[in-house]
Amino acid sequence: MKYDSKFVRHKTNSSLKQIKNYINKNLLKKDIINEKLEMDDEGLIILYKIKFLKEIGFTLDETRIILDNLKEIELLKMFKYFILKEKNLLNDFEKNLVAFSENKKLEINRNTFGYFESETLAKGVMFDLYNYRIEWYKNETFKKELKVIRKNIFTSFSDYIKNKHLENLYLYFESLNVFLKTYIKDYSKLHFFCMIKWWTAEPRYVKQIKNKLNYNYGPDLFNQAVIWITKF
Repeated sequence: MKYDSKFVRHKTNSSLKQIKNYINKNLLKKDIINEKLEMDDEGLIILYKIKFLKEIGFTLDETRIILDNLKEIELLKMFKYFILKEKNLLNDFEKNLVAFSENKKLEINRNTFGYFESETLAKGVMFDLYNYRIEWYKNETFKKELKVIRKNIFTSFSDYIKNKHLENLYLYFESLNVFLKTYIKDYSKLHFFCMIKWWTAEPRYVKQIKNKLNYNYGPDLFNQAVIWITKF
């Protein structure tokens, strides 16, 4: 079935400018605009996925990598997990609001303020991962293991910049993923995305990347992580 421009724009809350941008990013087919915008069911499903990934916090370039490589079943699992963690975070936020309104006493903890976090990627999952990180960093063995993995990822990415060899970088991505799978009981690929995002966006780690490479290659490193986790 074909849908005209008015239907697409109104029903999907998308402007023509946005849709043209998705086309320019090779996310939507160019032939959906031939004098006028017209989309079929397949195109609208892709548009839905684009908007969902954008809501999670992925850039359009990252979205293209994910849609090109991640299997449909894995993508839907990721969407469902994102919703679950957002609901959990919002439920905790609501409980604290109800308690505050009834008792006039504010419980000062991360659950009370968690929904205000300005995370750019999967806020609910990032909040979940934060709680795991607290526990891991209390354990010297886990803390040391994560530090070694992070250092190896940064070093191997430096080698990639110089020599264009990805083998070692992918090896250490795998080490991180194994760690997360082992110690997160309801592991999702979003945990891997969020861990790498933390290591490539947190100011102290950005500083480490700059010191090692004389440039902030954090976004490039994150892109390589997106490629790896969606392909392997």
